[in-house]
Amino acid sequence: MSPELFQEKLELMCKWFKKSMDEDQAQILYERIRFIPDEAFREIVDQMIETMKYFPLINDFKMAWRDWISQNPTKIIDPDQLIQEECSECGGTGMLDVWVHPPESVYKGEKLWYSIPFPCGFCNNWKRIFTTKKTFKRADIIKLCEKKGWEVSFEDPYRVKKEEKDFERIPIPEMANMAVKDLNQEVGEEGGYQL
Repeated sequence: MSPELFQEKLELMCKWFKKSMDEDQAQILYERIRFIPDEAFREIVDQMIETMKYFPLINDFKMAWRDWISQNPTKIIDPDQLIQEECSECGGTGMLDVWVHPPESVYKGEKLWYSIPFPCGFCNNWKRIFTTKKTFKRADIIKLCEKKGWEVSFEDPYRVKKEEKDFERIPIPEMANMAVKDLNQEVGEEGGYQL
């Protein structure tokens, strides 16, 4: 994006959100989001002003950019590249949803997990939503997370944890006794089984 457009929209956001920003902060923000094209940045800022209560974080801009790409893929990608492939790894989305837990992220004794989307390295569907040229396979993601000291999961740990709570765990011997009891009730105790 052009520095002029960034400055214009930054002033608008600062007025709207009643936020002051010094030159250093503005420069850091610009460096982090300058990859967003002018057209997209205009629309993203307008949407943020309409929908957000507080001044957006850098990550909010990145997520809004990702959403903009998914809603306007033909504006940045050759339509011939938009043919969606079947992919067993990402389900055709072009994105591997990865859950990470940095060791310092704990709240009231519970691990906090964060979802990070990675461009799928098994298909070309990532071109529909990511502007990067780097893709990742699961082994790459694991190495990256290990290097940072993060735990990694390819399934939503909050959903898995809920399913584990909902599932009543019964010890195997007790389960076997319950099965024998059910069989004995069906055939009668005298012709029944014993464990």
